[in-house]
Amino acid sequence: MMQEIFIRSDDRNNWLRLDDDNLFQSCRHEFFKAQGRGGQKRNKTSNAIRLTFIPNGITVTDCSGRSQHQNRAIALNRLRSEIAMQVRSNEIPEVPADMSIKNPDYPLWIARIMDLLDHNSFDLKPVAETMGISRSRLLKLLTRDKVLWQFMNQCREKLGLPPLKAS
Repeated sequence: MMQEIFIRSDDRNNWLRLDDDNLFQSCRHEFFKAQGRGGQKRNKTSNAIRLTFIPNGITVTDCSGRSQHQNRAIALNRLRSEIAMQVRSNEIPEVPADMSIKNPDYPLWIARIMDLLDHNSFDLKPVAETMGISRSRLLKLLTRDKVLWQFMNQCREKLGLPPLKAS
């Protein structure tokens, strides 16, 4: 188990189910001028955003869009993903075999997968068996989300395991 890497909280599922406004209310937010390429709009307006989730201190930043509203929406999605990847629940959940990345419950699916991976020391075979799918199918599901894939391999590295190769 990787308790030193992850934050533990039984509130995680509730946080992931919050709508955008309530999640935003749970954050310290800061708008600032982004640096780098992008011309006048990027360098002269405070449209970049940094969100810090108050309950556990997870921070995300976004400056990819031209408007504050667009960057806020992207940052909230990133925050949900970070909560899902970094916060573990103490219960071992049932996980549906597949979920669309566009599904609003996708961050909750990620969180449950990460719970199973953490519980099984990042060994994919028992996780796949628990989900009722093959190891290769689980591998394909994980590789479709680049951020999740990188985070999972970082966790494996901290455990002294070799990184998984995408199929």
